[in-house]
Amino acid sequence: MNLRPARAMTIVQSLVGLLLILTPVLLIWQHFGMTRILEISPSHPYGVTITDDRYEKGNSVSSLERTRDALVMHCTLRPGYSWPFCKIQFHMGQGSKGLDFSQFDTVTFDMTYSGTTQRKIRLHLTNFEPEFSKVGDWNSQRYNWVEFDVPTQSAFTFPLNVVRTADWWVSSHNVPLEKTYARLDNVTAVEISTGSVPPGQSIMIELRSIRFRGKWIS
Repeated sequence: MNLRPARAMTIVQSLVGLLLILTPVLLIWQHFGMTRILEISPSHPYGVTITDDRYEKGNSVSSLERTRDALVMHCTLRPGYSWPFCKIQFHMGQGSKGLDFSQFDTVTFDMTYSGTTQRKIRLHLTNFEPEFSKVGDWNSQRYNWVEFDVPTQSAFTFPLNVVRTADWWVSSHNVPLEKTYARLDNVTAVEISTGSVPPGQSIMIELRSIRFRGKWIS
């Protein structure tokens, strides 16, 4: 009696069974183990500060309240400045050294917005580049931004490829056309700012987390 075919069949069956076991494990690893995440939250506040247009000769007033679960910005937009604003700023590095955000694909917010029917906010990602930027001069850093309407649900996600370099920054620094793309390889600050809403508004932004996600291996 020839046992070789039976032995070969047993080996094949064993390999198939092993593959069936490993496949879901590998899929779980691909989803979780191969994902890089950077979280900004009350437990990871990255030197959070708050500012408004008073530093630009405006009259808006802002304040920051910290709770165990959220960072809460209270803002009163007042006339007196061309584009009244309040913003929360998270410092992602020191001086000219920031963090590489170019490997992140999406950003997820967990936040609540209240105070006006125009539910607009802006995400700013400032990028330090020696060719254009000077240490201590925020306006010299590449100003990448996107403005969006805040959904009614508290958690929402959008792709980072919607972020663009601001036209005013391009023109003020005489940036060549081939370098006007958004650049996120040395981000020194992440900012959440009030959007293009008129003065006379009192706004509250309750931020529980911002999560940037990307794959270690695409």
